[in-house]
Amino acid sequence: MNITSQIQQHIPASPVQETQHEGVEAIPAKEPSCSETAKVFPKLTDTETLIETAKAVAKQLKGPDGELNDWDFPCGLTPLHIACLAGDMELLRLAILDDFCQEHIDQQTSADAGATADEATANAATASPEGNNEVGDQKAIATNHDTALHFALLTGWDKGAIALMDELDVQDKLQNTVNDKGESLFSLAASHSSLEVVRGLCDSFKTSENYREYLFHKSEHQRTLLHCAVDQKGPEVFNYLQDQQMSATREMIRDSANDQDNQLRMLPRTTRADKDRNGNTPDKLAAMKAGLLYIQQFHDNPKLVEQVRFSDSNNPWLDYYLQDITGLMQPISSISPFRSCTLV
Repeated sequence: MNITSQIQQHIPASPVQETQHEGVEAIPAKEPSCSETAKVFPKLTDTETLIETAKAVAKQLKGPDGELNDWDFPCGLTPLHIACLAGDMELLRLAILDDFCQEHIDQQTSADAGATADEATANAATASPEGNNEVGDQKAIATNHDTALHFALLTGWDKGAIALMDELDVQDKLQNTVNDKGESLFSLAASHSSLEVVRGLCDSFKTSENYREYLFHKSEHQRTLLHCAVDQKGPEVFNYLQDQQMSATREMIRDSANDQDNQLRMLPRTTRADKDRNGNTPDKLAAMKAGLLYIQQFHDNPKLVEQVRFSDSNNPWLDYYLQDITGLMQPISSISPFRSCTLV
């Protein structure tokens, strides 16, 4: 079953008056409103279907006069959420100019369709480094207490995420909100966003006293930011976030003059060795990402590292891994006698 058919199962049919009498014309079908189409959101547990539905709602939301059509969405959703799910910059700009959306720009979705703005934002607590949220995967995505920015980061819509971050910053409403799956702005950005977005997010929160906690936050299934960053096509975000973790820890130690027992010096500098619920460290996931099924061979035989390093590779994670473990091996010459060899 394709995505379109999945959506059509949920979207309420337009009311059509039909008659079997000859000579009587049927009343033309009435197109559903954006509010009618949006009624399916509390039932959607698949991200791809959610996005396709949001695109349909986004088209219906935009009026011909350059303003928003009337809307009434469930789950505390606003046109800002719809714009970020649909990746619709025109709708995002319209929503940012709307008075209601301006006031509720940081509103979180909720299982309660009638939740007030204050109730919807009550979960905007700072990220906990414990990350014990283990919510079932079948819960409707639109009820997970996500802000519009969460959705922009979830869908990897970098342009919209930057625009929304700027507007939230102007209103002094940019908070590292955590949803019901324990996903913070940082963890979603680590998985889906460009280095530009991740860097912008870090720059916005560097002066926060909780910045290190944000960087060491664990979301669902005990996933750290580095676990999340392995989802990326390349290691740029992974390397950047690890540098941020180490720098934030060093700065905290340097600024803590009262640490007489040197307790702070015992803190981990990075989450690179942390295990997720399945026992995988970010390093192990990076090795799997590189497709190295017999990774132990590289530790047992340094010549294999040299051999593969000088072969052509289209896998940036393989390049990252080989460069990163070079320190574990003997120095490698700049001219390799294995340049023409292949690993077997």
